[in-house]
Amino acid sequence: MNEIRVKIKNLRNMLYNYCIEDRTTVIMEELLELAQAISKYKRYILNAEDYGKDKRHSENEILANIHEEMADVLICLGLCKEYFDIDNEELQEIVDKKMKRNVNYMNGVKK
Repeated sequence: MNEIRVKIKNLRNMLYNYCIEDRTTVIMEELLELAQAISKYKRYILNAEDYGKDKRHSENEILANIHEEMADVLICLGLCKEYFDIDNEELQEIVDKKMKRNVNYMNGVKK
């Protein structure tokens, strides 16, 4: 995936100009909103024969909602990274390890 950047200065302003307890609640809410958007896509697009079409929203509207929620989550991940002082290199090592595990799993390789 290509890198998407959120300006650190803006993240720091968001963190320090608002109560951190409020920010952490917003982060959790944004993650849930993405989950709900994906669930709606799964229910009304992937499994339309079981649930019926969403008569209020088109497939494009549902996908646009997923894009919006993903943008919100990316911002929230940046906030988490700043708040918890997570190092880019350390995080990249963890991502690489997990991606290797996922690829191995898909290829039928045990550990």
